Amino acid sequence: MNAITRIIFFLFIAIIIIFIIKIAYGSLYDEAFSSYECWCQRKTKELQFVGLIKNKFVDSSNHNINAIEIINNGRSDFVHFPYLEESDLWNRIKVNDSIKKARTIYISLSRTV
Repeated sequence: MNAITRIIFFLFIAIIIIFIIKIAYGSLYDEAFSSYECWCQRKTKELQFVGLIKNKFVDSSNHNINAIEIINNGRSDFVHFPYLEESDLWNRIKVNDSIKKARTIYISLSRTV
């Protein structure tokens, strides 16, 4: 190999390594350097759940984060909402409400009278 071919080869390998690192560790970088609000919104968007609210509580074992217990098909799931302290949704949620959330930032809440 001559010198120019060797340089091109190493540049190509370096670009591939940078691309792989960006794919593998991009989300770690985002979590480490993004704001708390961005992190909460991203984590909230990833959540999916549907069911009936069985319990609404403040989880003292997890930094006093607002949480709800949802029952769906006989299975109980606990969902933590770190951002609910600033929203009115926490005040609106009541036990026995139906709740649904797909992979968006929107939550559907319905109540039977």
